Formats: sequence, structure tokens, C-alpha cells
Amino acid sequence: RDPANTTTNTKKMSSSNNTMSALDRGIQQVREVFPDLGEGYIETALSCYKGDVSQTLTSLLEGQSNPQSLHPTLQVMDTTLPKRRPQNLKSNTTNYTLDDEDAK
Repeated sequence: RDPANTTTNTKKMSSSNNTMSALDRGIQQVREVFPDLGEGYIETALSCYKGDVSQTLTSLLEGQSNPQSLHPTLQVMDTTLPKRRPQNLKSNTTNYTLDDEDAK
């Protein structure tokens, strides 16, 4: 093993973590508490609460015992909704859209 390659790989990994968007970091933080929620649902929840992770977590926790306390958009959504946008726009040219069948 070449120690220089290990250092380079470590730098690449930490560099990619630094480029993670605020939204991706928020999704990751919420998933640590709610691992069963889909990333699309969490993305929407963060949007409903203006990107405030703390407020989103508090609302989701309260929503477990009182679903009516959730933002109206979240009350009608599938909690397993997957992520609706590509993870890396630079390396992925596929456009993600929901078909009518997926939206049901």
C-alpha cells in the first residue's frame, strides 16, 4: 500500500463531506432520529419548517402522538417517499420525476 494514495483518498472523502448541501445535512440529521422516514418526506418536512432541523425534529416527534399537529402537507404524505432530486448533479444527468403511478 502506498501511504500517499491513502492520504489522497482521505482528502477526497473529507472534501465530499464539505460539499454536502445544507439540505443534505438536514436530511441526514433527521434520519439519525427517524431512520424509517423517506428522504423525500424529510426534504418536504424541512421545507415546511423553513430548513430548521430543530423545529422539524420537534414537530415530527410531536406528530407521533398527535398527527394533527404536523404541517398539513405532511399529514397527507407517504412517510416513505424517496428522495426526489439527484444526489450529485455534476455526475448524474438523469432527471428525476415522479410518474403519476409513483405519486399515488
